[in-house]
Amino acid sequence: MGTNSNNNNNTNNNRNSNTFSRKKGLIHGYLLLYNLIQSLGWTAVLASALRAVLLPASSNFGRTTNWQERLTTVYDHSSMFVKPFQILSLMETLHAVFGFVRSPVLPSVLQWMGRTHVLMCVTDSVIPLQKTTAAGVLILCWAITECVRYPCYALGILNATPKWLLYLRYTLFIPLYPLGAASEMKLMYDSIGFVKRVEMYYVHMPNVLNFAFDYSWFLYLVLVVYPFMFAQLYFYMFHQRRRKLKTKKA
Repeated sequence: MGTNSNNNNNTNNNRNSNTFSRKKGLIHGYLLLYNLIQSLGWTAVLASALRAVLLPASSNFGRTTNWQERLTTVYDHSSMFVKPFQILSLMETLHAVFGFVRSPVLPSVLQWMGRTHVLMCVTDSVIPLQKTTAAGVLILCWAITECVRYPCYALGILNATPKWLLYLRYTLFIPLYPLGAASEMKLMYDSIGFVKRVEMYYVHMPNVLNFAFDYSWFLYLVLVVYPFMFAQLYFYMFHQRRRKLKTKKA
C-alpha cells in the first residue's frame, strides 16, 4: 500500500512538473515573439525618424532644411508605426497582471496610460503639435529606448543578453527619460490653448449622467502630478540599474 501510494504521488508530481514546464515554455515562447515584434516595430519607428532628421529635404525656399526644422517632420514620417506599437504595449500591463513577468503592475499601467494619452489624445488630436520640435524629440527618445529595451528582453528570455546591450538598456534611460518626459509635458502644455478654444473632449451639463468634464483642467492636473510620477519611475530605473549591472559583474 505504501509503495503504491508513493508511486502515485511521484507520478502526479511528474505530471504536474511536466504541465508546469509546458506552460512556462509557452509563456516564454509568447514573450519572445511579442518582444521580437516590438523590436521590429520600434526599429521601423527609429529608421523613419532618423530618415526625417538626417536626410536632406528641400524647404519652400529651395534651401536644405537644418536639423531643427527636420525634427518637425519626424511625427509625419513615424506616426504610422508609433501609434500601433505604442497601443500594442498595453499587453505589457497584462503580462504584469497575469504574472508572466516580474514587473510591478501599477508603474506599468501608469507608464502606458501616460504615453498613450500624450500620443493619441494630445499629439495625434492637435495637428499643429505634430509639426513641433517637441514631437520630434519625443519620438526619437521613445524609439531609441525601445530599440534597446525590447531586444534586451527578447535575448534575456534566451539567457543570451550581451553585456553591452544590458549596459545600454540601463544607461541610455539616464538622458532619454528626462528628455522624453519634458517633451511630453511641453506637448500637453502647448495643447491647452487649442483644447480651450475648441472645447476638445469637454462634457457639458446638463446630460443624462449629470456630469461635466473640462479637459483643459485635466491637463493642468496631469502637468502637476507628472513630475512626481516621472521621479518615481526614474529612481526605480536607477535601482534596477544598480541591481542588474551589479549582478552581471558579479
